[in-house]
Amino acid sequence: MNSEEMIEFLKRKRNGFEFTHHVIVNEEGKSLYRDITFQEIVAELDQYNGRMLRVISQRMINGELYYLLERSNEILGWYHAEDSIELYKKKTEMVRVDLERYETPVLHDIMNIKGDMNLAFRDRRLVSMFYAIHGGELHEALYANKRFVGWCRTELLEKARAVGEKSLLTLNKVDEYTVFRNSQMKNSVNWHFDASEPVEVTAYFPLSKIFKVKQENREGWIQEENDDVLNQLIENGGGETTIEDILFEDLLLNIERERKQSKNNMIKLLKESLEYQKEMEKLKARLDRVAQLYSNLKNSKLGKIQTKIWERKKKRSEA
Repeated sequence: MNSEEMIEFLKRKRNGFEFTHHVIVNEEGKSLYRDITFQEIVAELDQYNGRMLRVISQRMINGELYYLLERSNEILGWYHAEDSIELYKKKTEMVRVDLERYETPVLHDIMNIKGDMNLAFRDRRLVSMFYAIHGGELHEALYANKRFVGWCRTELLEKARAVGEKSLLTLNKVDEYTVFRNSQMKNSVNWHFDASEPVEVTAYFPLSKIFKVKQENREGWIQEENDDVLNQLIENGGGETTIEDILFEDLLLNIERERKQSKNNMIKLLKESLEYQKEMEKLKARLDRVAQLYSNLKNSKLGKIQTKIWERKKKRSEA
């Protein structure tokens, strides 16, 4: 199977699975329908153009793709997806934006995102969470504190690399490095690493020469001018991201998400079943207790008198 065949295979798999995912709605003159019979219109789709919405179900009908949209747990309706922009899940990565080369992408016009993105991105801890392909270029959705900030072309992003194996390094004059709380290198701490002990590098930005360093219970970021730290690390960066990589990662993450969701649902059902069983046992114990009390009362002297009274009343009512 060549690359093009693999891409088509992965696209078919993605469209064939009932995975929830996101799209940027970008359609003109279309309606939202109550169900896949497309008989009853519930709203016009134009009002959601430029919105990043969740697709909770999809259907291939006569070779055409249809999506069921949701917003904030509200089901909006079905529509025929033609020009909407697909978003692809990816592993969350810390990133830094090349602000000198950054240009506002067309995606911001589609989504009506306003403001100076240089200011929006500057000095913020940014993570990349989605891919989008638009205008023949690969873009990534950037978030800060779990809130969407904007889009950036992948080629303008420097991505943090994780150090897979534990890497204990001895750094010259590490006690002289200024230590910062985060990778923006703006908020420094009032302590230094101990030069007599090795440090562990857990992540780094190779171009900016910024490193996340840990020593016992202390952790922070440092930046070097030479390559003292960089030369001691094993290079593990990847090559250029291809559409095949994107589709494959998206498919794997969706499968993993569905697996976890299924596991959580099974655990929830099991817990509910156990709770139901406990309640039934409590109810049975209460019934047994009531039956025992009734038996005790019936066999007591007072109970025998009361029982005879009830029997007489019953006979009179039957007469």
